[in-house]
Amino acid sequence: MERYGPQPPEGVLSVVCQEFGCLPSQAQAEDWHDVEKVMDYRRAILARDLINDGGRGFEQLQKRPDLLQLLLDISRAQTGSDMSMHDLMTALAEKAASADTDRTEE
Repeated sequence: MERYGPQPPEGVLSVVCQEFGCLPSQAQAEDWHDVEKVMDYRRAILARDLINDGGRGFEQLQKRPDLLQLLLDISRAQTGSDMSMHDLMTALAEKAASADTDRTEE
């Protein structure tokens, strides 16, 4: 939901309508917690796809602070560690380089 930064309620409603192709009245009838979980899941899938795209994807990922923050939150939740953004970026850069190497060897 924070893809575009903090927003007033009508801004969030607009993002939800755009994301799901629905009218505001339809979006307002939904459980907002579930909507947010689905949107986070979609962003996580996008982040995964960018990570798997090697250097090209890493470049695009760097332009999306919302996805980087999501990945950092997921990493912290999964590992229980206090990973920093620098640590995350280093790990992602290494993965991108490895993916590019794997692609050139095929």
